[in-house]
Amino acid sequence: MSPRLAATAESADPATLSFAGGFQVYPVDDVPIIGPVPGHEGLFANVGHWAGIMLSPASGRLLADVVAGTSGVENPCGFDRFTDGTAERSSTNKFGGWG
Repeated sequence: MSPRLAATAESADPATLSFAGGFQVYPVDDVPIIGPVPGHEGLFANVGHWAGIMLSPASGRLLADVVAGTSGVENPCGFDRFTDGTAERSSTNKFGGWG
């Protein structure tokens, strides 16, 4: 544990702590959704990361390139994969998908 976190934990008042839980949702193909949101000009998404922060650097870079128009390749993580039939249920999807 980091010294800063340890110091914070030691000084925390249990009466002021709260916890929340829920489902971690992600697309049925286990691929994050990164790119422009159809029908909402100027709105971009970077969601559905089942691996959490481990994908942050790569997905942040992809989103930055998509927004700037400098990716140089077709975005494999865009929303269009759900409408063009390229998104397939992953065999590793932990819950068998929600679709």
